[in-house]
This record gives sequence, structure tokens and C-alpha cells, in this order.
Amino acid sequence: MATATRRSGLTLLVLGLLGMAFFWATDPHFGPAVHRLADPAVRVDWHHWLFVLRGSPDNAVDAANQALTGTIMGFAGSVVVVLVSLWLLTRRRV
Repeated sequence: MATATRRSGLTLLVLGLLGMAFFWATDPHFGPAVHRLADPAVRVDWHHWLFVLRGSPDNAVDAANQALTGTIMGFAGSVVVVLVSLWLLTRRRV
């Protein structure tokens, strides 16, 4: 049972960290600097992805505000998964 618990904790830790990285990388406001580069050849066009996922936003400010709620909820969920995984990893072996 202890090995399965540790394995579950490690799996949840990896998935939680991947979730946190995903929500950080896809956020247009708090994400990496590639969202704000001026060169269109290197820039990630997050307007296109917001259009694909949510329809056409009226402007960039509305699009960023809509994405912020999803980022906060996704990041909070990922933090909960990481905390549960850390709790599983610190359990004593039986």
C-alpha cells in the first residue's frame, strides 16, 4: 500500500506541476514574454487561440480579462493537486 501511495503522490505532483505550467504559459497577462513580442514571426498569437476557444473577443483587454478567471481557477486547482500529492508523499510507510 505504501508504494502505491508514493507512486500516486509522484504522479499527482507531476500532473499538478504540468497544470501550473500550462495555465501560466497560456495566460496573456501573466504568462511568458512571448505574448508581448512585437515581431509577429516569433510572437505567440494568443488572440487566435482565444478566438478558437471562446469566439471573437471585442478587444484585447476583454480577452485578457476573460482568460484571467480561467487562469486563476486552473492555477488554484493545480495548487490543490500539488498539495494533495505532497501530503501523499509525506505519509509514513506502513
